[in-house]
Amino acid sequence: FDDENTYLLFVTKQGIVKRTSVLEFESIRQNGKKAITMRDDDELIGVKLTNGEAIVMISATNGKMVKFKESDVRVMGRSATGVIGINFKLEDDFVLTSTIITDKDEIVTVSELGIGKRASASEYSASKNRGGKGFLFYKANERTGNVAACIAINNNEDLLITTAKGLVIRIASSNVSLLSKSAMGTKLINIDKDDTVVSVAKIVPNKEEVGDDV
Repeated sequence: FDDENTYLLFVTKQGIVKRTSVLEFESIRQNGKKAITMRDDDELIGVKLTNGEAIVMISATNGKMVKFKESDVRVMGRSATGVIGINFKLEDDFVLTSTIITDKDEIVTVSELGIGKRASASEYSASKNRGGKGFLFYKANERTGNVAACIAINNNEDLLITTAKGLVIRIASSNVSLLSKSAMGTKLINIDKDDTVVSVAKIVPNKEEVGDDV
């Protein structure tokens, strides 16, 4: 908390982003400190630790994505609300995930009905500007349902897919088809007609799981 080149990047459900220096949180008492001023109809999706040079990816339920430089968001104080990171056309659209990526990463997208794919992060070019409507990274239809998750992976990571009814499966990310960003994907999990995928988490296998003899 004493590095002037380290920041906290906040992203909210309604597409607001905010960047604040960690120096603002160097001294925190028992009652805590206000980190961001939230709108009444909004909630925090995630907070990332950044170095001032990160590439930020924000994905939304409507299949749109923005990808921009962290430096496009000016540094603000703790009491600030933030600025628009992604602009929604419909009121029921909202942010799914935010992550820090490199061109060496792969992006895994999974739909509500269990259809998923991998694509190289380098395929997703940067948006023209932070605060736009973004570009289409997944075209949802009746077979797929809306986007349920969009996460970045890099090496030897498994995926834990969970449904609304509590069904959970774990699969190797290498078993998810590597396709172009425009592809729909393949079936990853079989679910009931009244069930949907609600979350996807990544897990790094331990040495015993990957057969490491060292």
